[in-house]
Formats: sequence, structure tokens, C-alpha cells
Amino acid sequence: MADQPVTPPTPAIPHAATALDAAAGPSRTEKVMALLIAVLCGTVGALVAFILFRHLGAGALVAIGSSGATFLGVTGVVKAVEEKLGVL
Repeated sequence: MADQPVTPPTPAIPHAATALDAAAGPSRTEKVMALLIAVLCGTVGALVAFILFRHLGAGALVAIGSSGATFLGVTGVVKAVEEKLGVL
């Protein structure tokens, strides 16, 4: 028995994800962060739309309206994608 090597025990991970955690879904913090990402993506899309419309010669009111619609569209699409991925 002295010839067999002694293997040290593997340390337990203090907060290991279990199947129960995966079935419970994302935490509240993850959901809030996912919604913030959707809003930020919508904001970037609205800014790009505003700059593009103004560059193409549209009036200020048209550019603001188009950027508002773009904000709603991009935010909705990102939220739908996050729901399909299981983040929300």
C-alpha cells in the first residue's frame, strides 16, 4: 500500500452552479442588466438615426421623430432576442 500515490482531495467550489440554479432562471440583477443593455442599444440606434437623418438633410423634427421610432424598434428587438436567449 505504500507504493500507491496519494491524491489530494479536490477542494469544493463555494458557490457552484447546480441544476436547481439553472432551472430557476436568471437573477433579478441579470434581468435588470439585460434591460439596461436593451435600452443602451436603443439609445445608440436612435443617435445613429438622428445623425444620419440630419446629415441627409431632414428637418430637426423629422430627425427627432425618426430617432424616437428607431429607439423603440431597436429596444424591442434586443428585448425579444434576450427573451429568446433566456436572459429575461
